[in-house]
Amino acid sequence: MGNVYVLSSWLGSCLHGYQLCGWDRSAIIEASGVDATCLTNTYCNSDDVLAIFAAAELLYGDAIGLEARRGIVPNTFQALSLAILSADTLRDGLKLMEKYSAYISNAYDCVLREDSDDPVFGFTFTDSIELPQTVMDAILATTVRTCRFLQPQHVTISQVDIAYTKPKNADVYASYFKAPIHWGAKEFALHITPECLYSPSMHGNPTLLKQHEHQCSEALSALDYSSFLMDVKRYIRSNLRQDDVTIENAALALNISVRSLQRLLHQERTTFKQLLDQLRQHQAKQYIENTPQSITQIAHSLGFSDAGNFTRAFKRWFSCSPNQYRQSYVKQNFGMSK
Repeated sequence: MGNVYVLSSWLGSCLHGYQLCGWDRSAIIEASGVDATCLTNTYCNSDDVLAIFAAAELLYGDAIGLEARRGIVPNTFQALSLAILSADTLRDGLKLMEKYSAYISNAYDCVLREDSDDPVFGFTFTDSIELPQTVMDAILATTVRTCRFLQPQHVTISQVDIAYTKPKNADVYASYFKAPIHWGAKEFALHITPECLYSPSMHGNPTLLKQHEHQCSEALSALDYSSFLMDVKRYIRSNLRQDDVTIENAALALNISVRSLQRLLHQERTTFKQLLDQLRQHQAKQYIENTPQSITQIAHSLGFSDAGNFTRAFKRWFSCSPNQYRQSYVKQNFGMSK
């Protein structure tokens, strides 16, 4: 899916929604195989998002996308959410979502079309990206939740367009959206009732809107740096097998200067060397626990020149050798030792 990123707080909010359903957040993360520390970063990559949604679906069923909306609350995106809530109308709030959507994710663009008596808030994918059903369910459901929060006194949605075929549990969708659903549509979109779109919002406050949008612009401009951090991590993961994973080569791949990359990493309170070490540590743990590969094979996969250098690094990370770690892991989880 290319260099796709998603704001980690959005993914965290979806997980919080699952907790509100009584589901086990830790079990979902563990089943996904994702390093939970990704949720502490500003952005996470698409692989992590897809893995977490797939794990939730495996554990709790195929309506998990709709249930994710329960975690979306007015302070989920802080200044942006408060700016939307302060807008004079839902139309103005949706225009803010359209304006700032790229900071939430570069996987899709939001667009509000008002060229008819049937206003539509649609989602277009960038670079022919296709998100799975559960993720699109979450995006649609969280947007509907925002609309209903801004205009609780009106019927908000007149039709929902969903670009996949009608599922067996279509009644669950009908129950939540409370509007006709066009299955197999050419796009994902929400048809907004004109009354709902243009009526004054009970939360409208021009002064607060100006204040929060200014804060939003400042905060989101700062977040843009974090896309570099994700790109650097992706470069490292993709090139771990090479013995020349250097900041110079990373900067060349990202089309920026070494000095600029160092500055951006410094703003994230890290260095290229630290990122490389952290990713090697995480991957080493996964290889030891989940594969039968030899220590030499793992060392090669992580870009170490030989097994000895890998073993020394492993001892620094885990205070034991790779073989000792593997034996302890097998004994603890399977009641035996190799």
